[in-house]
Amino acid sequence: DWQWVSNISIVYGLNNEIDINQKNTMLMTEQLKFSIRSIEKYLPWFKGKIFIITKDKSNNDLTWVDKSNKRIQIIPQSQLLPSKYKNTTKKNLFEMYLDKIPGLTERFIYIKYNHFFIKYTHPRFFLSNTFYPKYNYYSPLEKDDVKSLSEINKPLYATYNIIKKYFGESYFRSYRYLFDTPYPFYRDLFEPARQLFNEDIDEIVHNKKSAFYPIYLISNYNIYGTSQPYYPEYVSGYGEIRNKTAPILNKDRTIDYYGYDIPSVYTIEKVIHFNVAFSQNSEKNEKNIKRILNSQKIFFNLRTNNIQKFTSKNKKQLYRLMESLYQDKSSFE
Repeated sequence: DWQWVSNISIVYGLNNEIDINQKNTMLMTEQLKFSIRSIEKYLPWFKGKIFIITKDKSNNDLTWVDKSNKRIQIIPQSQLLPSKYKNTTKKNLFEMYLDKIPGLTERFIYIKYNHFFIKYTHPRFFLSNTFYPKYNYYSPLEKDDVKSLSEINKPLYATYNIIKKYFGESYFRSYRYLFDTPYPFYRDLFEPARQLFNEDIDEIVHNKKSAFYPIYLISNYNIYGTSQPYYPEYVSGYGEIRNKTAPILNKDRTIDYYGYDIPSVYTIEKVIHFNVAFSQNSEKNEKNIKRILNSQKIFFNLRTNNIQKFTSKNKKQLYRLMESLYQDKSSFE
């Protein structure tokens, strides 16, 4: 029975990954607008609320949002972060505090502005038949790739070191990337995850040269914790978690049993186009436009490489794809 899922919350995070003051480019917020259109068009069962987390309170680039629509709300990340982190330069730190969003549902979907649905999408895309979150992981990295990871992707390497520290070698068997897809989460597992990783997060935040990926910490906490037969009353293991007190979950929660699902890479790739790249190469852009418009898959994530160097033709190509897919305005505009 999937009726309950119609009220699930959807959360967008805008953390200024690109310079949104760049003129003559397809802005992050423009992509967000089309992403929301794709939700309304291809997730017709969704009747819940959309939250947009922004870096500051100005919202000058979100003038297209219909503020009178009670199903969409803009929240500055300062409203979520504790006071000691208000001035942080860690652009993705707010992801550790998504549960602080007022009115957030117990299960919610975290999605990015460059995520787009292109066919009808059932809730099973996000959740298993038992309503467990699906975490879309790539295959484990090869040994040679792991050796260079500490230089190529320092935040990921640091994040997995934290995971290994707390959950032990028996849990941590490989380095794996998450696909760039929407992430379903349990609201009430964020607080115990923060309590567990608190010292390491604090150390990273106060070190200008350090960075980490909150999404990996939260998803791995979900995977490890809910694999324990007596969670949350007792959490065993060979890492530092065994020396920690048992997690205390929200007393008002309605979910009794937590779990997770990790689909096979084969299953994931059957329904998703990954890293659809737009660049200065107009010929490749045209091929990608045709590929998406003729696709039977249900989702793609967009990569705009060096968007500040796009020619007028490149920009028009990108807008043409978006307008072809999502011509009609959403009720959130």
